[in-house]
Amino acid sequence: MSEEKMCDICGEAPAVVHMKEIDEQQVKDVDLCQRCAEKRGYAKGAGVSPIQDLAEKLVTMAKEVSGSRETDAIRCASCGLLYSDFARTGRLGCPDCYDAFLSQLKPLLRKTHGSVTHAGRRPDEDVSLREERRDLRRKRGELERAIRREAYEEAARLRDEIRELETALRTQSGSGDG
Repeated sequence: MSEEKMCDICGEAPAVVHMKEIDEQQVKDVDLCQRCAEKRGYAKGAGVSPIQDLAEKLVTMAKEVSGSRETDAIRCASCGLLYSDFARTGRLGCPDCYDAFLSQLKPLLRKTHGSVTHAGRRPDEDVSLREERRDLRRKRGELERAIRREAYEEAARLRDEIRELETALRTQSGSGDG
């Protein structure tokens, strides 16, 4: 099916640790072999990191919820991930997995976080505002791709749509300054 990923650091061994690294608003996938992960404190050999500990707890709890054929056969319509795969790996396939596995995830989230309500970066943000921000990010990516393809008419249309969205977002969020 898929090709085995190699370590992004040494390039010599198969990757066993897969994570997202955020640097100045850029997100990139990082794959590390056991040795490189241990050197950076992401694997058990160097002590269990808080993230790894949380992931292991989620896998353990997901296995407790798992077990019935009905539960294990639940599949995310967007990425195709089965709940049984999540229970085995502790990794969701896409944002839509949260909706697909909602009834199974709620008890896990309540156990690990004490709540099922997100209280992160923008807890009071309106859902429509969040969707417009997502749409803006998507259109910016489309604009970059249109420019690379030298599809300048499409790029001009996207530029105008982006400006309209940015203006609407500034108005909605109450910050009239640019």
